[in-house]
Amino acid sequence: MILLQALSGISVVSTDSGMAPDSAMSIASAVNGWIKAGGSIVAVLLVLSVFLLTLVLLKLWQFQCAGLFSVHHHRLSCDALVLW
Repeated sequence: MILLQALSGISVVSTDSGMAPDSAMSIASAVNGWIKAGGSIVAVLLVLSVFLLTLVLLKLWQFQCAGLFSVHHHRLSCDALVLW
């Protein structure tokens, strides 16, 4: 028997074979417990969190492709600050 702690309670997941469930199943059970404990507000916050994390990762990837993390751009920024 595996205990998964949700936000305001404990949900119990039992397996017939005595083995631990897959990690995806335990994550799904934990998220389900959070949504049950917090209601629709937690579901909305979860969706927004996933959306914003995706957006941040996309922007970092775009900056990397544009070369904004290169040493050359860093030197240009430092030179611009010195001139300012």
